[in-house]
Formats: sequence, structure tokens, C-alpha cells
Amino acid sequence: ENVTQLAFASPVQGLIFIDYLDKSKQKLVEDIRNKGNEQRAGELEELIEHNQFIPAHIWPNLALVNCIKSETHALYLEQLVKAIGKKDILIRDPGIYSSEGRITLGLTPHDAAGILCANENFFEFKEYKGNDVFGGSVTIDKLRKGKTYQVLMTTPEGLYRYNIGDLVRVVDFKRKLPIVKFSGRDKFLNIAEEHAPESEIIKAAEIAFRHEKLKIKSYTIAPYLVDLKRRPSYEMLIELENGSITKKQALMLSATFDELLQKKILTYAETRNEFGRTARPAISVVGQGSYQKLDSEMIAKAGQAKPVNVTNDHRFREKLVVEKTYL
Repeated sequence: ENVTQLAFASPVQGLIFIDYLDKSKQKLVEDIRNKGNEQRAGELEELIEHNQFIPAHIWPNLALVNCIKSETHALYLEQLVKAIGKKDILIRDPGIYSSEGRITLGLTPHDAAGILCANENFFEFKEYKGNDVFGGSVTIDKLRKGKTYQVLMTTPEGLYRYNIGDLVRVVDFKRKLPIVKFSGRDKFLNIAEEHAPESEIIKAAEIAFRHEKLKIKSYTIAPYLVDLKRRPSYEMLIELENGSITKKQALMLSATFDELLQKKILTYAETRNEFGRTARPAISVVGQGSYQKLDSEMIAKAGQAKPVNVTNDHRFREKLVVEKTYL
């Protein structure tokens, strides 16, 4: 009865949970009654009768939701708050943590930012200068607001100056402790905590193209967040060498790509099946010359054009001319 906090890996998981509550409300009340708690069952039945069976009324003392607030997840936060039914509820990021150790605690109102856990591990940082170039290592007291750093951890368990592959950006300070925000892992795609390696995504995509006998000029795999009522998924943006693709071919390509990703990446398979947090990939065909135009723009800005086969930028599709999307 006195639940004050809910915690999820992602806002989407929270939405799935609340949807489950709604669809299972009669069974849940029956289970509570069968366990001998007639008073609680009666309270919940009254909520159902008044169409108020939502978390804000089920648990009136609910004050906090803990879930990852990365850019991808943030798009679903408004839906989650609405589904909970309490506008002033606090949403806090749980902080940056990994199997190697915890980096931050989400104790601040800053979106997806937390305070460095200086008492948990010993940290060193290398300033990220772009294009995989880093400065020399510095300690926590040398960090500067607005700068992005690579994290090196020395832990009580025996890791020594271990590069965990995460980049963090300093957004503020609480007294002398930096408040940092996860800035990314350049070699991963992550929409629902699957942390899919870029190399495996590329392998799966290229095998899928060969399997479906499609000749692709250029392609990019990005998050598909166009319709927030749909579960998040990957989007495969493709420019064909010639001709067109039928809906059947597109759906077969999606199914093959999805199957390969599930075989190669366990965490991706979990988000697809065990947790139901993601949908199967969308296939979008872009107009002829879209990537050539993009390359020209990249050369004008940076002096060179690199293939963008995988990106965490859910707005990447806006750089291309999308002619048709198959879901």
C-alpha cells in the first residue's frame, strides 16, 4: 500500500508495467482478496469503479520514479508521467553504473546527470577532443564544466586504470564534486539498454542484405522514434543501387536483420523478447542521391566524409529524403 518509489531500466518498461496493471486489474484484486486482504481489495475495486486504477491513486504516497533519462528515453518520459497520473512526481536518473563499478548517483534534478561517487572508486579522466583524440589523464579536481572526458577507473576489486569505454560531460558542480552526464559510447547503439556493438550491427545488416539479395548503395542504422505510441526500434535507412523494394521484401529484410541481431547480441534479444521493450526494425527507403548530398555537406563542414553506418542520433533521418517507411 505504501509504495513511494518505482524503478525501471527505461521509461518504456514503466509504460509496459502500467499497461499490465490496467489489463490485469481484476485478476490482481482477486489475488489480493484470496490472500486475505479484503480491505485492500475493496479499496482497489473502488478505484476501478471510478476509473482511477492508475499508480497515482493505487499508491497515493508515490513520489519518485527512477529510470534512465538518456536522450532516447527522455522522449517517453512525458507519456510515463501522464500514465502515472501525477504531474509533480520526481523522475530521477539512477546514475551511471556498470559491471566494473558505479560512476555517479542520480541525486540532482539535472536530466540524466549525477554526482561522481568519489568514495566508491578512484577516477581519472582524459579530455575528449573529438575523432578518438584524448588529452592526458587528470584527477577529479581538474575537471572543467562543459568538457567531455573518457573515464578510467581503479576499483577496490583490483581493476587498475581501467577504461570502461564511457564518455561523460561535466554539467555542473555540487560543492567540489562534479555533476556529470553520460555522453556516449561511440561504438554502441543503445535505445533500451541493449548496448549493441556497432561491429555486430554492421555484420548483421550486411548479412541481411546478402540474404535478401538486395544491392544497397548506402545505409544507416539509427533509433526509430517517429511514433512514440510504438515501442522504440532500430531504423534501417537504405539507398538502393537501382530499382525499388516491395513491402514484402522490406518486411523480410526487417525480419532477417532482427533475427541476426538476436542471435549475435544477447542484450538485444532480451529487450525484444523477455522484456518487450523494443519493436522489430523499421525499414526506410531514401531517395537516390540522398547520401551523396549528405557526403557533400560533411565535406563542406569537416573537410571529409565518413560513412555513418550506425548512429545514436534519432534525427539522422532528417538529413536524408525518406520516401517510404515499412513497419
